[in-house]
Amino acid sequence: MKIADKLQIMKTKVNKDGYKFKDLYRLMYDEDLYVFAYERIASNKGSQTSGVDDQTINCWDNNMLKGIISSMKENQYKWKPAKRIEIPKPNGKMRPIGIPTIRDRITEGAILVILEAIWAPELENPRSFGFIKGRCTSEVADILRNKIEGAKWIIEGDFTGAFDNVRHGSVMKELSSRISDKRFLDLIKRRLMAGYMVEHKTLKNPTKKRSKWGKKEYVKTYTLHKPSIGTPQGGILSPFLFNRALDHFDRCMDELQTELNYGNQAFKTHKSINKLRYRIRRISDDMNKGNYTPDERKAKIHEISILQEELLNIDPRIENPHSRRFEWYRYADDWVVLYTGPKSEIDARIMKKIVATAKDIGISLNEEKTKITSVNEGFCFLGYKFILVDNKRYGIRKCYSKTKKTTNYQRRIRKGFVDADDRIIKRLKDKGFCDSKGFPLCKTAWITMSDERIIQKFNEIIRGLKNYYQVCDRSSKVIGRVAYILEYSLLKTFAGRHNSSLSKMRSKYGRFPVINKSITQRIVPNDLLGWKWKLQRVTRDIHQEWIDILNTTNYIQLSDVPDSHCADCDSPSNLQQHHINSLGSAGKTMKPWEYLTAANKRKTVTLCIKCHNIRTRQQNKAKDERRTTKVNS
Repeated sequence: MKIADKLQIMKTKVNKDGYKFKDLYRLMYDEDLYVFAYERIASNKGSQTSGVDDQTINCWDNNMLKGIISSMKENQYKWKPAKRIEIPKPNGKMRPIGIPTIRDRITEGAILVILEAIWAPELENPRSFGFIKGRCTSEVADILRNKIEGAKWIIEGDFTGAFDNVRHGSVMKELSSRISDKRFLDLIKRRLMAGYMVEHKTLKNPTKKRSKWGKKEYVKTYTLHKPSIGTPQGGILSPFLFNRALDHFDRCMDELQTELNYGNQAFKTHKSINKLRYRIRRISDDMNKGNYTPDERKAKIHEISILQEELLNIDPRIENPHSRRFEWYRYADDWVVLYTGPKSEIDARIMKKIVATAKDIGISLNEEKTKITSVNEGFCFLGYKFILVDNKRYGIRKCYSKTKKTTNYQRRIRKGFVDADDRIIKRLKDKGFCDSKGFPLCKTAWITMSDERIIQKFNEIIRGLKNYYQVCDRSSKVIGRVAYILEYSLLKTFAGRHNSSLSKMRSKYGRFPVINKSITQRIVPNDLLGWKWKLQRVTRDIHQEWIDILNTTNYIQLSDVPDSHCADCDSPSNLQQHHINSLGSAGKTMKPWEYLTAANKRKTVTLCIKCHNIRTRQQNKAKDERRTTKVNS
C-alpha cells in the first residue's frame, strides 16, 4: 500500500473521539515519505545552509536515503545536535537559531507529514493562527478590525524565549493524547534531547610567530549543550511541537472566555443622548405643524443645530455593568486579548490565570512587550496597527437638505482601522532603501546588476509588501510612505548605475520604469496605496490536497528523486544532486544538463561526483570573480 493511501486511511480516523493512532513507526520505512520531505526542503534557501557536519542539500543521494531507512528499521537512528547561531532581531537583540543537519531535516520533514495528518488544520483551535496550513496573518487582521469596535481594553502579550524554555513533558503529553506508538514517540523525544552545539573559532598554532601582514588561520570547535527544556527554533519540526505545547494555553484561554463572557450587550446608549434626540424631534415637529415667522424659524433651526453639536460631543457608548466580553487570538508566541469590563478584573483575574498557565508549560511573559492599553490608543500586532476611528475627526458627516434649506450633522459608527506598523520604515532603513527619517536612498548593493535585474529585485519587495498589507485600509499613511521610498529608491539606483541624475532617469524611463516588457514588467509602487482585497474565505481541505500530490504520478516523475544516470557524462554510479541558486542562469549556457534544469523548471539535477566537483569549482570561481569586480569598481 502506498504512503498516500495510508495517510488517507488515517484521515478517516482523525475525527473519532479518544482514538489513538498505533504503529506509526512503520511509516518511516517508506521512501516516498522522504521524497516528499526532500521536496519541501530543497525549494528553500536554507537548504544551502549546513549543520554541524558541514553538509548541504547537495550531499543528498540514494546512499543517504537508504541509510536513514535502514537505521529506522533497526531502531538505531541517532539524531545529531543542531548548530546554534544567532541572527539579529528588529529590536537590536539577537535571536538564537538551531540548524539541524540535512539528514535530520529530511527525517523531521517525514515525521511532520505524519503528524500533520493526525492534527489536521480543521481540528486546530480556531483562535490560533501560527504555523497552521491555510491560516495567515491577514485573517487575524480582518477579524481584529471588526472586533475592536466592541472592546474597551487591549492586552498585548508575548512570551520570553518560548521556543527555548518550553517543557519537553508538555510536548510529549499532548502528542501521547492521540498517539500510542511508543517507538514513534521515543523518536520525537530523542530529537528534543539531542541538544545543540555552539561554534567557536580558535586560532591555529597560537604560539607561532607571524608577521604584521601574515594571514591568521582559525579552526572551528564546537561546545555541546544538552538542555532538558526547549525545542530548537529553526528546525522543521520545532514549530509544530511548539504549537502542541501551547495547546494547553489555548484550552485555558477558552475556559477563561467561557467564564467571563456573559450578558447580551457590552455597551448601552447614553441616557442624555435619548433626551437630546427627543428635544430635537419635538422642535422639528413644532416647526412642521405651527405657523412661524421667518425669524422664528431661523431661531428654531439655530436651536436644533446647537443641540446636534451637543449630541456629537457625547460618546454614545456606556459600558454595561451587567455584561462582559473576552476575546483572544494567538499567532505562535504572540497573543492579544480584547476585553470589555472593569480594568481591576484584568490584574486580579485575567493576568493571574495567564501567568499560571504559562508557568505550567515552562514559559514566562515578556514584561517589556506585555502591556495593557485602552482601545482608543490603538495597538500593534503582527506588523499591523489597529486603531478606532476618532469620531470628532473622521466620524462626523455634514449633510445639507435642499428642500428644507437646513444643515444636518450625522454621527457615523465607530469603526476599526488597520494600518501598517511604523517599524516597516525602520526595516527599509536597515536594508538600505532610506535613511532614519524615511528619505529614499540609492541601493548601492544593486548598482552592479543589470537594469532588468534591478527591476526584478524591487518587484520582489513590492509584491511581498502588497500581499502582506493587502488587508490595510485605503488611507494608510505608512503604506503611502513606503510606496514613495521604493519609487525614488529605484530611480536613484538607476542614477547611480548610469552615473546620471534623478531627473534625467525619470525623464528617460518615466515614473515607473519598464525596461523590456518581454523580460520584466514593472510593478507600480502606487499599487500599494489604497490596496484593499476582499478576503475570500474558502474552506480548503489542505490535508487532502497534499495527499493528492503524493498520489500524482507526474509529481514523482518531475521531483528531485535521484536519477539513474549523470545528466552530463551519463555515468550510472556515484551520483549526487547538484543545486543551482537561480533558474535564470541555466538558460544562458550551453551545457546539456543546464538546459535540462531549465526545461524541468527545477533547481537540482543529478550529476556524478566528478562532474559535481567540476561544477562546484566553477561556481565558486565565478563568485570570486564577481566579488573582485565589485571591489575594484
